[in-house]
Amino acid sequence: MSDFPVLNTPRLCLRVLEQEDFPKLVRYANNRKIAERVLNIPFPYRELDAVFRLAKVRQGFKKGQFSIIDQSVGELVGEIGIHPLPDGTQGQVAYWIAEPFWG
Repeated sequence: MSDFPVLNTPRLCLRVLEQEDFPKLVRYANNRKIAERVLNIPFPYRELDAVFRLAKVRQGFKKGQFSIIDQSVGELVGEIGIHPLPDGTQGQVAYWIAEPFWG
């Protein structure tokens, strides 16, 4: 998905969800505290849920949805999405961060 933007800061990288993120996605999204706050993350979050999410990425990823990669450990620590309304006047930013990285 080379046409998808990659945003880098000294601490984080925001990029499209990749196959290599699969184990961390399953591990970190499988958290009741995350599922209670994020509408499209079920609990328990199973491998099949991650497979479905990755398949949606491959079919046509929403341009405003990014994986959050911690540069210091080189792994997925959450996701963030920017979702404008169709008329472009308002929008929503939604994210989740894996519990080990809270604080």
